[in-house]
Amino acid sequence: MGTKSDMIPVYTVDVFATDKTFFWMGGLGGILNDYPHLLSPHKQMFYTLVHVEEPGGHMLIDDETVPLTPANVICIKPGSIVQVDVGSSAAGSIICFAETFFSLRYNSNVLQRFAFLNREAKAELGLGGEHAAKWDALVALMLAEYQGQRDEQVLRSYLNIILIELERCIELPLIAEKKRATSEKVIQFERMVEEQHSRLKTPAAYAAQLYISTNYLNKLCQEHRSITAGELIRNRIILKPGGYYIIRIYQWAK
Repeated sequence: MGTKSDMIPVYTVDVFATDKTFFWMGGLGGILNDYPHLLSPHKQMFYTLVHVEEPGGHMLIDDETVPLTPANVICIKPGSIVQVDVGSSAAGSIICFAETFFSLRYNSNVLQRFAFLNREAKAELGLGGEHAAKWDALVALMLAEYQGQRDEQVLRSYLNIILIELERCIELPLIAEKKRATSEKVIQFERMVEEQHSRLKTPAAYAAQLYISTNYLNKLCQEHRSITAGELIRNRIILKPGGYYIIRIYQWAK
């Protein structure tokens, strides 16, 4: 059963310390001893990257249980409803940052280029051995700066590098996932043409039903079928005198 979002507390980064408005980082082990309120459902309005080194417990993110598995990074996006249950044996690192912290130096839209930060992306991201070692080294440098000079410009630079490295690590799986999603959109379009040909005649009409632009629909059709949306419609529906339609059905080469 889901939790009603209007009945739970909403936290910003300063939940960890009142003087940490935009950025905070620390260890995963024992976090509930310092912040026991994280054990209860809450909505967080900031990004969180959790790197798991030693297993123990899980996180509940938007009703999805995510185990604390070694060599994984858990990415929590703003607006997520979260419940933390970290065991005493767990170890790792946590990086929390508000979008404003990142955009103070970089363009405000730059976070959108990292696909894993999108609201729809899955929370659990796997790291390979080489990437895990590089992650550990970067986080160690970042933590040393955070516990020492705390130069925000340096911390933002480290954060940018960490996000780029994480994007490189998961780039191929994300591309494959996006490819499947766009292919399903084309299949949905083809099904609509078969079912609604008597009412919808133009690519724009179908694009509106799919909640995408006509240009994007054409792009998907050219990518997955090597023809435009208009050509797909004409290939499937041939208008005859008297208002009758002949549906031409064919199989696409795989």
